[in-house]
Amino acid sequence: MQIDYKKKDGLDYITILDVFSEEIHQAIQKEAKELYKFRKSKEKTKTASHKGMLLKEGTGVFLNELYYDSNDSAICTNLKEVVTSSVWENVNKIHCSFNHLNCFTKASILLNWYQNGDYYKPHDDDSKLTCIYYTSLGEYSGGELKFVDYDETIKTKNNSVVIFSGCVKHEVLPVKADIESFRISINLFME
Repeated sequence: MQIDYKKKDGLDYITILDVFSEEIHQAIQKEAKELYKFRKSKEKTKTASHKGMLLKEGTGVFLNELYYDSNDSAICTNLKEVVTSSVWENVNKIHCSFNHLNCFTKASILLNWYQNGDYYKPHDDDSKLTCIYYTSLGEYSGGELKFVDYDETIKTKNNSVVIFSGCVKHEVLPVKADIESFRISINLFME
């Protein structure tokens, strides 16, 4: 696991590479594939909008609404572990600007599938902190995470996490993939 703190002109964010073991990563991919049948349209995933227009192309499902007990989900259990474990302790040691954010009282998890041509235009999240885990089913290109006001772009990688303040405007650049491939992001919104 490699944890890096980044700071650029007032933008603070953390990237974590190789977050989980290969076994856990594969369990998360398997669950994401199985849950695809429960996906909802962008209109039903609280997608951000601007002047009445939805900003996202892609599908998703809130896992809090799908599971009665989040402990039944490899995705929920392991992603929450990232922010409640020694990983979080290491994040706090890297930079103090993240210290107060581990006092969240509510968390929701949105599993997103992005196919060819899907994107998410610039928006901010209704959360104190956003933690995004990346994986895929098949191969894709594009789909980078861009912090719009800072001209900072992150190439997403399998089994990696990006953590940043929910009030930072960001977007997902268009995904290029064949018909059976998906870029998957699992967003943990902490409030």
